[in-house]
Amino acid sequence: MTTNYDAGTFFVSSLEEILDTASIEDREIKFSHHPDGFAQFSGTGITSGRNPDGTAKGMAVMTSPLDRIFRGPAFNYLIRNIEELDVIERVDSNSFVFDLGEYLPIGPTKSLHFEAHYFTPLWRRFVRLDSKGRQVINVQHPCGAIIEFRVFPAAAECDYPGILGFELYQLPHGVNQTGYSFGGPAERMRYNEHGQRIADAIFCMYPRDDKIAAEKCLNFPPTEASAEES
Repeated sequence: MTTNYDAGTFFVSSLEEILDTASIEDREIKFSHHPDGFAQFSGTGITSGRNPDGTAKGMAVMTSPLDRIFRGPAFNYLIRNIEELDVIERVDSNSFVFDLGEYLPIGPTKSLHFEAHYFTPLWRRFVRLDSKGRQVINVQHPCGAIIEFRVFPAAAECDYPGILGFELYQLPHGVNQTGYSFGGPAERMRYNEHGQRIADAIFCMYPRDDKIAAEKCLNFPPTEASAEES
């Protein structure tokens, strides 16, 4: 979908004017951002990858390569109605845990927003430990505020040891239905007639809005029902 990064609104056009749509059935989605900028949704049983001419087989965009990624959110994740989700009683050592008590809710809300920023390996020098021993980095958000991000670094010995900085915040959300949405990076960054930056971003949501008609099915291999739909 086309998004506006300067107007303060997410949708430039109506839901019916989304550029490309697809659906999957009973699949776990993985998002990946490859070093050359190819960013896609994939996973077991999901059509993904590239055709011989470089075009996407599934749902993907060609965005910034990881060594020249633009400043700002790399992706964001919204969970709606968290009270209705199952509670994990025991957390393993690999889990990335946030304490909701450290964050100020803005108005009544049952939703959580996670915003992730990607930083190249040179940013590792700015990572510090907070009073609880957690890795953090302080960065100026595009809105101008100084944000403390929780840091999830790649292993130092990997081929490209970049880091992810995560911010959690609570804001009211107009959709009462339990579910989630995921907004990823964009391609074709440009300016509209008002001088505002717009681009075409990858996005997924569950459950699907009834107003969005899926043009294709990404189940792989295609089921008999999905083959008939596509």
